[in-house]
Amino acid sequence: MLMEKRMYIALIFVAAFLCSYAQQSDKSTYLAHIRQADSLYMAGDPAGASRAFEAAFYQTEHIQPYHLYNAACAAAKAGDNGLAFDRLFKRIALEKEWYSDRIETDGDLQPLHADTRWQLLLDTLTARQHRAERDFDIPLRRKLQQIAASDQQVRTAYIRAIESGANGIVTDSLIAEMQRTDSLNLREISSILDSRGWVGKTKVGDACTAFFLVIQHSDPAIQERYLPLLRQGAVLGDIQPLQVAMLEDRIAVSKGEPQRYGSQVLRHGDGSYYIAPLLDAERVDEWRREVGMGPVAEYLKRWGIQWPAPEGCNRAGN
Repeated sequence: MLMEKRMYIALIFVAAFLCSYAQQSDKSTYLAHIRQADSLYMAGDPAGASRAFEAAFYQTEHIQPYHLYNAACAAAKAGDNGLAFDRLFKRIALEKEWYSDRIETDGDLQPLHADTRWQLLLDTLTARQHRAERDFDIPLRRKLQQIAASDQQVRTAYIRAIESGANGIVTDSLIAEMQRTDSLNLREISSILDSRGWVGKTKVGDACTAFFLVIQHSDPAIQERYLPLLRQGAVLGDIQPLQVAMLEDRIAVSKGEPQRYGSQVLRHGDGSYYIAPLLDAERVDEWRREVGMGPVAEYLKRWGIQWPAPEGCNRAGN
């Protein structure tokens, strides 16, 4: 009987391990499809992006609601209005408090405007917005939205210039504009955080993500200064834990210290990439899972980095 009991316990352990492994594998597959979808969309292939999103959504337990919105944009641009609406209404069903006050001006969804379902969608989101914003600081929300928009607009313009092969005069001009924008935005964000502390979704909705957007582009000393407030935002669910994790890694690497989550990749003189020293190579995937990151091997594969690293090259100080 004792032998049978031990075997039973062992089988439970094996089953649990296999289940956990399968879940990690499914999530990696999901994220790989999402990355493919994003790449296809940026490359001007909305139909291909929509198919890649659909492949990701087969992993139903890993669906992130905001991916459904991006997938709806891809479907709309590809001419599949029915699928676009299915994805938008699925996000509404999954994320009970989600709404968007910018959906009407999203050019990617323009093909849906003539459909009778569009007004139903708007009515649903407007009702949610009115309920959610009763206690909002609307002027601050608008300011943060403007800051976030300016942060992303100049970077999008720079990426498009690089992809189109623009000359150095154009790209240098965009870099200068980016620096000016970052400086102005940081002044605004610092003033808010210094005077009010963390301001989250209960007061400004999803506009609170502007704090992270601006701080992540600042100098390491500024990042470290506001890290406690960003951690507070992650605990409250206002920003994603993985965003804070990446910032923690960036700060550590800038100080010559080992990183915890393995998000920071550096470049050799010959142009090849390598992962910055880790705090603990054996525990890095455990820590990554805790903040919603996929396995480090999958992440490094995109950079052409071998993982596990050769013996003696995967720990801090080696």
